[in-house]
Parts: sequence; structure tokens; C-alpha cells
Amino acid sequence: LLYLLALWNLWLVSGGQQDIPNGNATLPSPQKPQNTIDQIGANQNYWFTYNALRQNETLAIIDAMESGIAGSVLAFQAQMEIQLQPLKIIMLHHAGNIKAANNIKMSRFEKVGSRYFHIEKNVTLTWFEAYVTCREMNGHLANIRDEKELDGILALAPNNSYWVDISKLVEYGGTFVSTLTGREPNFVKWKPNQDKKKQHNCVYIYAKEMYYDECFEKKSFVCQADQWA
Repeated sequence: LLYLLALWNLWLVSGGQQDIPNGNATLPSPQKPQNTIDQIGANQNYWFTYNALRQNETLAIIDAMESGIAGSVLAFQAQMEIQLQPLKIIMLHHAGNIKAANNIKMSRFEKVGSRYFHIEKNVTLTWFEAYVTCREMNGHLANIRDEKELDGILALAPNNSYWVDISKLVEYGGTFVSTLTGREPNFVKWKPNQDKKKQHNCVYIYAKEMYYDECFEKKSFVCQADQWA
């Protein structure tokens, strides 16, 4: 019994009494949960920051894409400009031909078949002078289409030599071409067994055949009214 009493006193001294609440003691209040409004505010700040970063990244990507597209468009425009340049030259050439055709004095031309020609019978010029004279008339040295047209022209002309629109000048690489088209003529009727000399670069018609001679020789010439072959 004494032993049990000693243990009881020892337990009281060691503080066991504090574990037993008395009638006046209050239990600790439970911890309050985090404020909901504060939590929403924190989430909003997080998302605002996240969205701002993503927006900046998106804008940077868009700027890079726009720069790339702009560069591609400029390169494409430059390439198209280069490719369209020959077409522009051709269009300007045809526009000049149309303007010249509208200003041509048809009274100086005679009809042969379906086309009109000026057959110069009195004045003789070099091939180059004849070319310029036809252009000043808003015409062109004659580009004869076929044998019927050749015969029709010579039927209206005295028996003489006439420069036409065929030459073999240096810029054309040594081949007889039409200066009107820049290509080999569709029709030729060469005199057989001609003496081919290096200086014989320009073509004339005589007695229903075609010959070549030095371009600085003076001959009559034939102009056509239309600006196309």
C-alpha cells in the first residue's frame, strides 16, 4: 500500500495533473483554414504573370514570322521584277508600234495583197539609211511573208534592187534574221551560187530573188506600213 501511495505522489509531482483539464480550462481553438479571397488573389497573380510571359513569347514568334514573311515577299517581288522585265520591254515595243501605226501616212503606201508597202523608186540609200527612213515614216523595212507577196511588190516596182528587212549584223551572231522579229525570216528566196563574202551582211530583192550585199551600198528600198511581221 505504501508503495502505491508513493507512485501516486510521484505522478502528481511529475506533472501528470496538467494533462487532466479542470472545470475552468479551455481547449485550444482549431486552426482556421486559409482565406479563400487571398487564395483567389494569389492564383490570379500567378495566372496574370504566366499569361504575360506566354503573350510575350507569342508576340516574339509573330514578329519573327512577320519578318520572315516580309523577307520572302520582297525576294519574290524582286524575282518577279527580273522575270517580267523582258515582258515589259516587249510591251513597250508594241506600244511604240501601235503609236507609230496610228500616226502613219497611208497616202505614201500602196496595197499589195492584204498589206501596204512604200516602194521607194527614186532615192537610193544604204541599208541603215533605208531602215531609218522607214521608221521616220512610222513604218518598217519590208518583211516579206511569201513568194506571192514578193511578186506583188516587184510588179509595182521598176527593175531595180530594193533593201528589205533581213540582215546578218554582228549583234545577231552571223545569222540572217529579220530586225523586226529578231528571228530568222519565215520566207527567203536566195539567188543560187552567190559569192559569199564576210561583208555581205544585208539583203535586197531583185528580179524576184534575194541577194546579199554590203550594207553601205546604196539601193532603193521597200517599207511596210504595219509594225509586225
